[in-house]
Amino acid sequence: MVMVHGTPDSSRHLAEFCRDNKDMGVSHIFVPGIGETVDATSERHIYQVKLKDALVTAAKFSRANDAELAWIDAVIDVQLNADKEEVAMLEPMVNKPGHIPVFINEPRLSNLRQTLIKSGIQAEFNGGVLVCNNKIAIRRNASGTIQIEGSVCDDYYKIRSLLYGMYAII
Repeated sequence: MVMVHGTPDSSRHLAEFCRDNKDMGVSHIFVPGIGETVDATSERHIYQVKLKDALVTAAKFSRANDAELAWIDAVIDVQLNADKEEVAMLEPMVNKPGHIPVFINEPRLSNLRQTLIKSGIQAEFNGGVLVCNNKIAIRRNASGTIQIEGSVCDDYYKIRSLLYGMYAII
């Protein structure tokens, strides 16, 4: 468990609570300070599980660069194999909650411009804003999120579709 984004006192208190509460099953708790790096790549934090066929076939994969990603809602079921060894299996959740779509990738506005031009949409930069067909404005806000502004029309939906096509949405 890695605890971040709290005051030093509250983080320390929560870490002590987690260490003392054995029912939580947390054996390693890290509370890094500001700017401190935690190496969470140790093999002791990696578990191998098998995916049930029903889970794999139900997954909707999206391509992101050279990887395929999918959102999976599952529970772990530990079973004994033929050699009497425990094997962890991921099974689909019966009553799985919905999730907010996750947009993976950070398309550059210059790449989006090229995609728009190839699709027959006029796209020019004006003061850091990508103006499309003199109707739609696309910009990246201070937090890095891409925003589309303009009148709701066929161009808006076409441009939005081309932008979404640059993401892996899971």
